[in-house]
Amino acid sequence: MANDFNAAESWFSLNGHVPISWHEFPERIRLSDGSTRTDKSTFTEAQLNSAGYKIGRWVNYNDETHYKIWNGTTFEILEFNIKEDLDDLPDPEE
Repeated sequence: MANDFNAAESWFSLNGHVPISWHEFPERIRLSDGSTRTDKSTFTEAQLNSAGYKIGRWVNYNDETHYKIWNGTTFEILEFNIKEDLDDLPDPEE
């Protein structure tokens, strides 16, 4: 059976930790009932959820004007605040 989710467009967070891509995903997972599954090409979304993984979709954003942070549940896309960043720079006159 093949994956029932789009692995290339998804991120995977184990128990709220910073997400990983499918390329970084392990070949073996332990399900909540103690059993294990191998061969990640056959993992289903239900099995990943049982193993403690949350699946989300990567979001496109302009990384020249925005940045992303992980808040423990999802990525937040935030806009750079150039004024605040400039205010934090030391005064060259001092």
